Amino acid sequence: MARLRVLFKTGMIFFLLSALAAAVLFVPWFWRLLYPLPYRDTVFAQAEAVNIDPYLAMAVIRVESKFRPQAQSVRGARGLMQLMPDTARWVAQQIGEEYHPDLLFDVEYNTKIGCWYLAKLLEDFGGSLPLALAAYNGGPNNVRQWLSEGIWNGEAENLHQIPFPETRDFVEKVMEGYESYRRIYGWYAKLSTKGGFWGIIPNKCF
Repeated sequence: MARLRVLFKTGMIFFLLSALAAAVLFVPWFWRLLYPLPYRDTVFAQAEAVNIDPYLAMAVIRVESKFRPQAQSVRGARGLMQLMPDTARWVAQQIGEEYHPDLLFDVEYNTKIGCWYLAKLLEDFGGSLPLALAAYNGGPNNVRQWLSEGIWNGEAENLHQIPFPETRDFVEKVMEGYESYRRIYGWYAKLSTKGGFWGIIPNKCF
């Protein structure tokens, strides 16, 4: 009898833990804490203006700066999308925008430059997401060299071939984050900023 009670208690504990785990896994708000949408309206507007998926831009920002607009790397990359000043200056010239390095700490300016550049890389590399992301982090010339020399074939299954550890890690994390964003928020209304669940997602960084 005592053994049965122990088995029953063990079974109940296992059941409760399983139920809790299932609840956590399937409660959208839990996953939204891990994959938030800070600066949603601005990022979505800039991404849609250049015809890229806003969730991709969010995934890049999440990895690059963790949504900190004042972020600056030791190499000098600035802002939400961690843009190098030289790259940002070139993009600004292409789209007829004013340029100053300090503008890269502005959310709207940074995401406008960053989304345009990401869209350009996708276009330059034939729509290949792994190649575009590798070029975003490691530089387009390096990516072209890897391809021409057979170092990397550009496929997502062969990210281990990317010779720069930082770039390899960046591409992997952004692609995973992009998939997660689409899975989590794809459950609800499309890219709408009014009504439904979208209306209660904070449009600011925590």
